[in-house]
Amino acid sequence: MKLSVLAGVAAAVLALILILRVDTEKPTESGNAMLVATEITALKTRRYGEDGELLERASADHLIQYDSDEQMLMTGVNVTQLSREDGLWTLAAPRGIGNDTDNSLELSGGVNIANGTVVMMTTDTMLINSDDRIAKSGGEVVLKTQKSETTADGLIINLNTNTATLAGNVSTEYRMERSP
Repeated sequence: MKLSVLAGVAAAVLALILILRVDTEKPTESGNAMLVATEITALKTRRYGEDGELLERASADHLIQYDSDEQMLMTGVNVTQLSREDGLWTLAAPRGIGNDTDNSLELSGGVNIANGTVVMMTTDTMLINSDDRIAKSGGEVVLKTQKSETTADGLIINLNTNTATLAGNVSTEYRMERSP
């Protein structure tokens, strides 16, 4: 009986020593863990000009912004820019990175660009600057119509004037309809 009481006291003392030792140890480094500052699912936004005119409608399936980071990471991005000249540009991409410091949005992962139903283009990346309302592609652009396919090294869209300019080397291939 004395032996079991002595073993119990020894176990309790050992447990207290372990608790005190663990309590006084410094925490180990946990790496570069980033805390989430903002996370939004099914985001929808509208942006207006100084005179109250609607300039942009945007949506994203998911947005996340980490603490101490200026960038917002988005998936399923769809941006509709309204031109002051009654134009309507829609840019859709699987991914996007928004930056508050320079009011830009970089779309990537295969960007589909449409001007109403008239013009349909694709490119790898597209950078939209909200301050000057200029959108620029970051790679080859392909413009397809029923009878032609045009490729260019770049694309610049002026959303103020509703104009698009193909840049760099531009090549067009026309397809003639053949009679049976």
